[in-house]
Amino acid sequence: MPGKRTTNAMIALRMLMEKYREGQKEFVDLEKAYDRVPRVELWHCMRKSGVVEKYVRIMQDMYEDSAAAVRCAVGMTDRFKAKVGLHQGSTLSPFLFAVVMDRLTDEIRLESPWTKMFADDIMICRESTEQAEVSLERWRYALERRGMIVSRSKTEYMCVNEREGGGGTHWREGEC
Repeated sequence: MPGKRTTNAMIALRMLMEKYREGQKEFVDLEKAYDRVPRVELWHCMRKSGVVEKYVRIMQDMYEDSAAAVRCAVGMTDRFKAKVGLHQGSTLSPFLFAVVMDRLTDEIRLESPWTKMFADDIMICRESTEQAEVSLERWRYALERRGMIVSRSKTEYMCVNEREGGGGTHWREGEC
């Protein structure tokens, strides 16, 4: 900021941090997030993120004709085609998942600037319970229309209020 000292920016940032420390926070978990990534969405998101077409095609080749088997108490199942999801244990999978999540949530993140994402966990920060509930529904809609599923049983709600009514932190689990 021309003509301003860095301390002015630091004070403004501190004020924003204090304002958003309190409020409603929802911790959203996605069910089997890596397993549910639609491959068509993966290719689309890679292209939209500016990944060179050559690399998109390499990923498509890597995922084409992929198969899996399940180990259980009585042995292994027959192999079956895996048409959805990211490869488990691949070092590329976290990157690919981040690309998909970044693109799928592009618009919705603009509405909630204090939202944080790490892997398949999302924290939505809002000032009021009503805003938090609206944001959660918008996130749920944005993700579920693209094949992801919000785990209602693992989604938790936290209210932090240090100034009013004695303050404290309150948790509400599940069905937020």
